[in-house]
Amino acid sequence: MENEFREEISEVRALTISENTSVFLLSAAKWAKFIAIMGFIAVGFMVLGGLFSGIVMSFMENEFAMMPFPPFIFSFLYLAMGALYFFPVYYLFKFSTQAQYAIQTLNTTQLEIAFRNIKSYFKFIGVLIIVMLSLYALAIIGAITFALFFKAML
Repeated sequence: MENEFREEISEVRALTISENTSVFLLSAAKWAKFIAIMGFIAVGFMVLGGLFSGIVMSFMENEFAMMPFPPFIFSFLYLAMGALYFFPVYYLFKFSTQAQYAIQTLNTTQLEIAFRNIKSYFKFIGVLIIVMLSLYALAIIGAITFALFFKAML
């Protein structure tokens, strides 16, 4: 089985890229760069939102005294979301720049680096989706357990 896989890989190494494929890849790389730049701007807004909410909530401490959790949690969540979102955006940006350079210079090594970055992007997003689905499942189980517990209390 492993030998068959290695044979398939050696066949893939002989892959050539047609003119149409390079045009499509260059177009995809340009759109990826646009999306990545918008993502960097969104990360910046998340970080600014986290910092701004922390400052505002520190001045309004009395208004948030009745909250069941400390107000800095909002700031932490915004900063954590910004940090988490930074990595896929970075991988997407690296893919776009490396792919554009590879197509313009016909450099196979750069194209490999570009595809490594897009692989990292999809892997990160895939793991993130699995984690989020797991958290949703736990939240649903927790909500059902919570509801059953209070129903039994009545």
